[in-house]
Amino acid sequence: MGIAIVVVAMATSVSADGGALLLEAERAIVRGRAALVAGPDLAGERSYGEQALALLATLRSGEPLDSPQVDRSLRAVLSRARVAITEDYGGAYLAGLVLCVLEELGERSRVYAPPDLVAALTRRLVELQRADGGWGDVSRTEFAAVGLDAAERLGAHVAGDVWDGAVRYLQDGQNGDGGWGYKSVDPSTGSMTAAAVVTMLCAGHGIDSPAVARGIGWLRRRFRPDTNPGFAKASASTSAKSHTNYYLAALASLATSAGGWPVDAWARLTSRRLVDAQTASGAWRGDALDCPTAFSVLFLVAARSALAGLPSPRAARIGVVPTGGRSISPAAVNTISLALLRWSEMRGGVELLTLAPGAPVDTRLPLVIVLSSPDGHVIPGVANALATYVASGGGVFVEGLPGSSPDAVAALATSILHHRRDRAVSPGALRRAVASLPIRAPYGSTTPPRVLDIRDETDRILVAPQGLFSLLGGEGLGVRSGTARMAVNVLSCALSR
Repeated sequence: MGIAIVVVAMATSVSADGGALLLEAERAIVRGRAALVAGPDLAGERSYGEQALALLATLRSGEPLDSPQVDRSLRAVLSRARVAITEDYGGAYLAGLVLCVLEELGERSRVYAPPDLVAALTRRLVELQRADGGWGDVSRTEFAAVGLDAAERLGAHVAGDVWDGAVRYLQDGQNGDGGWGYKSVDPSTGSMTAAAVVTMLCAGHGIDSPAVARGIGWLRRRFRPDTNPGFAKASASTSAKSHTNYYLAALASLATSAGGWPVDAWARLTSRRLVDAQTASGAWRGDALDCPTAFSVLFLVAARSALAGLPSPRAARIGVVPTGGRSISPAAVNTISLALLRWSEMRGGVELLTLAPGAPVDTRLPLVIVLSSPDGHVIPGVANALATYVASGGGVFVEGLPGSSPDAVAALATSILHHRRDRAVSPGALRRAVASLPIRAPYGSTTPPRVLDIRDETDRILVAPQGLFSLLGGEGLGVRSGTARMAVNVLSCALSR
């Protein structure tokens, strides 16, 4: 009861702050970044891992690459990565951190790192995985998972059994109360529970999967903005034992991985405490081994959206016109939502609305997916209704089934354009090609899933003769498949109109 009273009282004060807290947090980020840039960690005066962590926090907080200190640190960290990442205790931590730094750099990483570094670090992390599926403990497993997650977005291939092993390790080690300890024999703590949930999300599980939901439930019931739940509140002289800063950084990573804070108040209450605790130098006090300034900056950066009062991400509403008895399964919808979270900036998932064939289409829908009948038969009225929708600026995506004839499936798209222009569309006016979208090929392949781009002078309709959205959720077509990534690109293109 005492904890609940404290949290309610703090929530009231934060609400009174309004937008002032966001401004204070932004100032704290700037001051914290300056403290990191001028401090010993970024300069490499401590350990390699502390330098990499300080570098990641500095980059995420907006320090430009032309800063001399950042440039020196980048060159030092990335030039030593292969040598520094060994089989000792810190190997998984270091590889994960360096991969996160490389993802933060994106295309700019080519200035500082050889092109094969991502693949080399990915292989190293896979080699360090143990027979039980983990990397020695929950903490190292989280850093490995976050690193592998970043590596995948950078184009590396991580085999499914690597992720399956990590999930197995965590499921076997989850405590009866829903939380996790440092190892399976240890009692649950906030830092390790958040770390385990992050790992599960990286592995492709949603927030509603049983193990993740139990873990988030544990965190909800025990949240504190000032200490790591599961440890007795530590005095200033023993604060390192509580790993409070690690706990806060794990919560921030959870919010990033989940697409938003499970509870927005976590961001507000903790930000208030961090803003008030920042020292005149811009740093935060605490044991150096708990990296208080780097972890505090990472938390505040992740808390910005909640502090700005941005609404929770909403599901994108997509229309589906089924023909021939076809549908998109719930498993496919779940895969699409997880793929959007992983491969795009869209955080709210998707909501599919079944539309009656031939009925008028709500022009507020950004996209309509048409599931063509197995024989490619065009149902009377469908083309006319969709032509009106296209005329209003809506997007249409037509998909067939494996084994469908491209010509038969494309016939529906052609008929929509015919009705749109109220005249026959000559074959010479139609162009079929791989869709001109930012599509990456499936791992291990140089060819992306084939999508036809059918156009006339003003309009376009994308066609997947062998299927796309309705195939997801099946064996081998999970969140990391090339098919899922194509679906994400189609949706991102349509929803950004």
